[in-house]
This record gives sequence, structure tokens and C-alpha cells, in this order.
Amino acid sequence: MEVTSITNGEGVEFIDGRPNFTPWSKGSIKFKEGMLDGSNNDFNLVYEKIMQLKGSKSKNQGKAWLKEKGLTPHHKSSTEIELIPTDLHANIPHIGSASDLRGGK
Repeated sequence: MEVTSITNGEGVEFIDGRPNFTPWSKGSIKFKEGMLDGSNNDFNLVYEKIMQLKGSKSKNQGKAWLKEKGLTPHHKSSTEIELIPTDLHANIPHIGSASDLRGGK
């Protein structure tokens, strides 16, 4: 799928070198300060939260739900993860808050 079909031809705004995916976000999950560290563990926290919200029995079901909906977790900030269409997220090379949380790594 083309990025432009997701964005209806709009460009993705970059602020301080980071993409603003908020106009196409399908939701967000907020975490307490210090919970997210930019590592793969953040995804486990997302899957766990989705598991709780959807009444699933495992984090794998949370992960499967995201895949089924075509969504990818994107670090919006040190406390918020947005759920962005995978075809958009995967086709916009970027650095973001995950990199910041890892100290630029």
C-alpha cells in the first residue's frame, strides 16, 4: 500500500527530524514516566496493555490483534505510544522517541 493512500495525498510533517503520525493514529497508549526505555520490552508492555483492554489471555493475542488491524506501535514520546497504520510507519524512515529513550542509539 502506498503512503499517499493512507495519508490521502498529504505529506507527513516532520518536527525536529521526527515524523508527526498523529493525524493517522488509530489510538494511543499512555504509560507512567520511566516505564518505556525504547527497547523491545516496550512492545511487550504494549501487547500486555492491549491484552488487558481486549480481554485477551496472552500478550501474543495482543500482538496478533495489532497485526490483524494493520497497526504498529510508534513511540510518540517518553510516555505515549501511538498505534499507526503499519504501511505508513514502515515506509517513512525515521528516528523518534524510541531512539531518544535509548540515548540516541
